Parts: sequence; structure tokens; C-alpha cells
Amino acid sequence: MLYDRHSRAAYSLAYRMMGGRQASDDLVQEAFLDVWRAAASYRAQKGSVRTWLLSIVRNRDIDQLRSATRHRRIEDKVEATAPTSQPSEAFAENWRSSQREQVRDGRAVRRVPDADQRHPAHRHPLAAALLARFLKRLPFRRKG
Repeated sequence: MLYDRHSRAAYSLAYRMMGGRQASDDLVQEAFLDVWRAAASYRAQKGSVRTWLLSIVRNRDIDQLRSATRHRRIEDKVEATAPTSQPSEAFAENWRSSQREQVRDGRAVRRVPDADQRHPAHRHPLAAALLARFLKRLPFRRKG
């Protein structure tokens, strides 16, 4: 009965504050759970049930905004202190070594698709040479 009487007003307030349907639904659900848990704390002399419920919705929204702001600040601090350097030379060498092992063992060859499934550049020898040079960052010099 309480939900039937006040859910539209609670949702309307939540939607104006949150700006999205899903977030508003979640906020109203949490507010009604708070009402259920704290029903004994309601005091009629302080205001109507509607006023009490809407203040719970409002306070819940403020709590979520503060929490989101706090999370953003923490993420910003983590990003600011995170190392921005390139992978270490040891990591790069380990990766190159694993690639060489895959080629020696034939694992890399098995992963190459059939000629029909490859990118068109791989079907033409000149395009394949250009692509290989590009990937290795080597200059291309045409012979002849």
C-alpha cells in the first residue's frame, strides 16, 4: 500500500536527480528497502510519510553521488601514480624468445589461415613484402 501510494513520486524525484531510468529504478528500490528496514524510526510529528520517503530518496542519491565522486578521485590518483613507461627490456626479450620458439616448433605456422582466408595484401608477393617491411619498420627499396 505504501509503495502504491508513493512510488510514482519517489521515482519522479529519483529520475530528476539521476537522469536515467535504470539508475532511478535502483534508487527507488533501495529507498523502499530503507523504509522497510527503518519503519520504526518514522515520526509523524516530524512530517508526512511522503516527506519522509522522499527525503530518503534524496539522501540515497546524495550518498551515491558522493561515492561516485570518491571513486573518481581514487581512480584519478591511481592513474596519476601508475607507471607510464614501456615494457621492460626483459619482458620484450622474453616475448621475442617465445615468438621464436613458436616459429621453430611450428605452432605459428599452424595459426596462419589458408590463402583464401588471408588479407588480400598477403596474396600478392609485393604487398606481402611491403607489409613485412612496414611491420619490422624497415625501409623498402625496390630493386630494378
